[in-house]
Amino acid sequence: MQNTTTMSNNVNNNGVNNEGNNGSSSFEETSNEKPNVSQTEEVFKEISIININTATSEELQTLKGIGPSKAQAIIDYRNSKGNFNDITEIVNVSGIGDKTFERIKEYITSGKD
Repeated sequence: MQNTTTMSNNVNNNGVNNEGNNGSSSFEETSNEKPNVSQTEEVFKEISIININTATSEELQTLKGIGPSKAQAIIDYRNSKGNFNDITEIVNVSGIGDKTFERIKEYITSGKD
C-alpha cells in the first residue's frame, strides 16, 4: 500500500507525475516575445506577389533590386504605355534588364498572367 501512497503524492491534479521535480511542471513556459518587425517585413517581402500594374512605388521597392528610381520608372512606363500584359514586358522599362527580371519574376504579376 505504501507504493500507491508514494505514487499519488507525486502526481499533480492533472495526473502528471511530478516525481523528482518538486511538484513543478517539466514544461518550459513559452516566450511572449513578439517577432522582430524587420524580420516580419523580410518574410513579407519574400512571399508577397506584387501586381506591377497597380503597385505603388513603396510596394515596388519591396522587390529585390528595385529602388526609388526603378520603381518610378516602372510607374512612368505603365502610365505612358498602358498596363503590362505580361510580366516579361517589364524588361522594356529603362533600368530593368534580364538580371533584375530573373530576381523578381517569381514575386510579380501583371494580373493577366
